[in-house]
Amino acid sequence: MKEVKPYTLLSRMYREHDWEKFAERMVGYVAEAVQRNGVKPASLLDLGCGTGRFLRRWDHVETKRRVGIDSSEEMVKISSEACKDKAEIQVGDFREFELGEKFSVITCLFDTLNYCTEIEECIKTLSAVRRHLEEEGVFLFDTNTAAGHARWGGMRNVAVHGSNPKVMIDDGHDAEKRLALMKFTCPEEGVYETHRQRSYDLVDVPGMLEETGFKLLGAFNCFTWDEASEKSPRIFWVARPA
Repeated sequence: MKEVKPYTLLSRMYREHDWEKFAERMVGYVAEAVQRNGVKPASLLDLGCGTGRFLRRWDHVETKRRVGIDSSEEMVKISSEACKDKAEIQVGDFREFELGEKFSVITCLFDTLNYCTEIEECIKTLSAVRRHLEEEGVFLFDTNTAAGHARWGGMRNVAVHGSNPKVMIDDGHDAEKRLALMKFTCPEEGVYETHRQRSYDLVDVPGMLEETGFKLLGAFNCFTWDEASEKSPRIFWVARPA
């Protein structure tokens, strides 16, 4: 069995499995967050843009420039075709990028920041975001928490709905190390890919934001405006330059 890069398999079945529904829900939620914080979204940078559904659906009249970055060449091919004239899509590592411009809104959605499996990686990512964010801009992102990752570990050789050829899922969670793992295997092709994530929540994110020059404006139970707690499975964060 050969290991391939993350999203080599997942990119083929992302739409069929309806994972894009998360991006659909995020469009209105992020737009409301932008409005609540009085930001004029003249430009938007989406880190870990995936299939580009969020960028494609974002239709704020004030947004004149949209850019997406993703490390998966397979996902970038999909998003480039999907967005066409609506957004500029680039292959790049969201942990360290340099675009030479600043944005009024930067997003990092659907577990993307959780792929920083070391604190140092997360600090590097937040520092890059800070360099690219306008002083009156806003950084909006979500993270799987320890409470959310605690739910991982119940799948053993489970078939992914809609996958052809068939892809199987296994997952697991190490609470002590704050690490979670999801493995996708295609027996017919003899390949698998592994997705590794670290939990980020109220224990560590506020301190990292402060360290990298941000002011935390709010931490919410994702898709609501209720204040997050240690029991929140996913937290939506709102931050601005300090």
